[in-house]
Amino acid sequence: MKPHKCAASLAMVFVGFLGIASPHAGHALPLTAGTIVVVDLEAFGGNGGVIAVDPLTGAQAPIASGGFFIGPVGIALEPTGNILVADSDAFGGQGGIIRVNPLTGAQTPVSFGGFFDNPRSLAVDPAGKIYLADNGSFFGGPGKVIAVDPVTGAQTVVSSGGGFRFPLGIAIDSAGKLIVLDEDAAAVFRVDPITGAQAIVSSGGLGIPVALALEAAGSILVGDGGDFGEILRVDPITGAQSVVSSGQVLRFQGSRGLAVEEDGDILATVNGFPVGVFRTDPVTGVQTPVSFAGLFVSPIALVVVPEGFGSVPEPHTLALVGIALLGCVLSTSFARRSRTA
Repeated sequence: MKPHKCAASLAMVFVGFLGIASPHAGHALPLTAGTIVVVDLEAFGGNGGVIAVDPLTGAQAPIASGGFFIGPVGIALEPTGNILVADSDAFGGQGGIIRVNPLTGAQTPVSFGGFFDNPRSLAVDPAGKIYLADNGSFFGGPGKVIAVDPVTGAQTVVSSGGGFRFPLGIAIDSAGKLIVLDEDAAAVFRVDPITGAQAIVSSGGLGIPVALALEAAGSILVGDGGDFGEILRVDPITGAQSVVSSGQVLRFQGSRGLAVEEDGDILATVNGFPVGVFRTDPVTGVQTPVSFAGLFVSPIALVVVPEGFGSVPEPHTLALVGIALLGCVLSTSFARRSRTA
């Protein structure tokens, strides 16, 4: 096989797995570092969808809607460059996880059924493993944290019952531990992803905790949906709580959206009036609007696109590229032997 034919074979592998964007791609904004990606429960006619927001201008553009979406409530980004959405009502009402191609808006089921009862929030570790906070069944099933294989969709219950009542938010700290926010228990838990052991980080003083995010230094941010609409900072060691921002436009009731930008500013979804995304200064607590109204109906969760997003190839793509390379090497070697024979 000639070198240019090897290159062509490799190109076909990439095209086959990355796909060719249609002229009507899912959005008009490139998902560059800093772009805000929001999942809205009721946008696009009621079944919800995913919306991109420019962090500087607030311009909105649709990424995905329709398809499998019925009640999208959670969102996370994969190292491979895809978006994951937790839908609490999809797949017959038991909910599931849906992978979204940010370029085309194409949706692919990752995992559903099994241990899922009421999927809510997602977190992804550096290796790509997915962790899901599940509220449990309305008929008495326990709240739990479930690990999901990103390739096969296989589910494993990491931690269930114990102090959990209504696990709503989940994040992964720098040590690889799971930080879980439970609304009904009004507490923040640290969970060992291997043993499932639960430890309370902070409780008391939390009215209606509904949103969770981690700061770069390790502090835990909690959005409280009580009367004052507070953002609280929780010390991950002592559990001590302090108010970052309160009142003004922040009303977290019905919202679970908190995220931290590269410069440390805090983003929050707001479902009161106005509806949209607001930025909060982590030091002064001053709140400013980023984007509101427009496509938003009920913005729930959000993430910020990090540097290097999409730089890690998907496992099956790596395997096929390896096979293609091996074929090129073997073919070239065989051709050389034939010429020297």
